[in-house]
Amino acid sequence: SVAGAATPIVLQAPEVYPSVPTTKVSIMANVPANGVETATYSFSVYGANNDGNVAHMIFQKDETTHNLWQVSFAMPNGEVQANPVEVLFRSDGSVLSPKDLTATFKADNGDVNTVTIDISGMTQFAGDDSIVNLSQDGRASSELEKTYIDGYGILKAQYNNGESVNIAKLAVVGFTSPENLIQQNGTMFDISNDVGESFYVIGPDTMNASVLTSQAVESSPVRLEQEFSNLIIIQRAYTLNTTSFSTNNEMLQTAVDILS
Repeated sequence: SVAGAATPIVLQAPEVYPSVPTTKVSIMANVPANGVETATYSFSVYGANNDGNVAHMIFQKDETTHNLWQVSFAMPNGEVQANPVEVLFRSDGSVLSPKDLTATFKADNGDVNTVTIDISGMTQFAGDDSIVNLSQDGRASSELEKTYIDGYGILKAQYNNGESVNIAKLAVVGFTSPENLIQQNGTMFDISNDVGESFYVIGPDTMNASVLTSQAVESSPVRLEQEFSNLIIIQRAYTLNTTSFSTNNEMLQTAVDILS
């Protein structure tokens, strides 16, 4: 598991990552100082059970007061519970008040979101009404894309909206004398009495990014220095056996010569 005692890992993740409701929106945009009577800015409102509806923030120029706009909201696939708000700009083009607006959006499917809209970065200059930057929380639902183990040994489920969920954490155990492990089959080993003390390389309270390479094909686990040592031992054994056979052959030949 991600935290706690080590238990078997079950590769199970939700096929669909649920949508996350929108609660905050921040808009940086320009409200044209002249040439227009209205300016509209759009953003998405995600609900607990819907993948987003478009909402509009509408600036309507006040004809009686300089630099004053009436701001209201609309949502084609639902309704908005918010009274028009007066937004006043300074002579230098920055927002005087208010800095934040609040509106409650009710989608046709019944989802209700109360959203705070930060307009402190908006300006009133000559020019167009393009949005410079829009950021918000909330996301649409998404489908499972893949599962993988990251460099810290955490098993993750990744979804196609970029979200990821931690499912479990892989425990990796080391030994003070790993060369004494008993090979069973391929890369499977069993412990013996000679492996020494065990310890967590990656465990519930251990983070180690130098052990695992995430989403990579395993390279050969062969330890070259150990294999060269084994090769020398085998070569010496072969040499001794060859010498023994040569000696036996000479003795046999000598016996044949004596008998003949």
